[in-house]
Amino acid sequence: MVERSALIAGLDGFSHVATGKILERDASGTMPHALLICFGKGNQEEAWRAFDEAVDADVPRVALCDTYSDEVDEVLRAAEVLGDSLDSVRSTPQVLDAAT
Repeated sequence: MVERSALIAGLDGFSHVATGKILERDASGTMPHALLICFGKGNQEEAWRAFDEAVDADVPRVALCDTYSDEVDEVLRAAEVLGDSLDSVRSTPQVLDAAT
C-alpha cells in the first residue's frame, strides 16, 4: 500500500479513509483524487457532497478542485454545493506545454 509506505518513509498522514481502517489510523487532509474518480467526470458535486456527509464535522471541508475540469469552474461549483461548510479548496494549476 502506498499510504503505508509513505508513513514508513516519514510522512505523517494520508487522506484515504479505507486505508485508515486497515492501518488503524485516522485519515486526515483533503479528499483523495480517487473519490472524485469513483464518482466520475461530471459528478464532482456528488463526490463533494459524499465527503461532506461521510466525514466527521470537525474535519475541515477542503474540496479537491482539479480532477476533471478547469480549476476555476470546479472551485465555483464546490462553493455552490458546499456553501458555508466549505473551508477551502485544493487545486494544482495546470502547466501548459510550451508547444500549446
